[in-house]
Amino acid sequence: MPSARDVLGIGERAHVMLVGTFHFANPGRDVHQPAPVPDMMAPHRQAGIADVVQALAVFAPTKVAVERRPERAAELADQYQAYRTGRFTLPDNEIHQLGFRLAARMGHAQVHPIDAVGMVEGGPEDYGPWQERFFAWARHLDEHAASHTLREWLRLANAEEAILAGHGIYLVGAGPDIIGPWWYSRNLRIFHNIRHINIRHITEGAGDRIVVIIGMGHLPILRHCVQCSPEHQLAEVGDWL
Repeated sequence: MPSARDVLGIGERAHVMLVGTFHFANPGRDVHQPAPVPDMMAPHRQAGIADVVQALAVFAPTKVAVERRPERAAELADQYQAYRTGRFTLPDNEIHQLGFRLAARMGHAQVHPIDAVGMVEGGPEDYGPWQERFFAWARHLDEHAASHTLREWLRLANAEEAILAGHGIYLVGAGPDIIGPWWYSRNLRIFHNIRHINIRHITEGAGDRIVVIIGMGHLPILRHCVQCSPEHQLAEVGDWL
């Protein structure tokens, strides 16, 4: 009996690795505010970043996408080209510390901005009866980040248990009329940008190996999108760390 893939004519697909991380420079937009965020510019943290970049490079990515909106593409391009020519010092931001370093290591000409806004901006101010337990989980992740290497933290945060636990709080705490137009809409648009932005294709073919550097809260919806896509195949970051 033919499989769904056979009937649909789905052949080789582009590989997508979703690397869910904490924000190295906290933008202050989340309900939970980590205290403190590890100083990612400290020498031992810089060594940890270099270790992760080296591990991700073994995946041999052909594209690196980051959580920056496409309307800021020109700014991102200018910064990246300046970095490649030694005229830009990387700030303490995962876009630059992970995304720029990885893309430059692979000799890429550009870094791809794929962030988006939802139908509405701004999420819930609290998560009802689950809020304190959500904060306890978030503090656990903060404490792990402070006491472990970046590679160790990424392995924890990108494991299925952590991904589903974080998403569950959105589902039971936010309510469908908030989480739909705000969070699901935003992530569906991010996935659309992983495919293409306007006429510029990020996913160009089955040979692509795309690394997406993004906040860990985006993982559940984006993973589902990639797993369902006839054009993409999910690569587990834990297999490379």
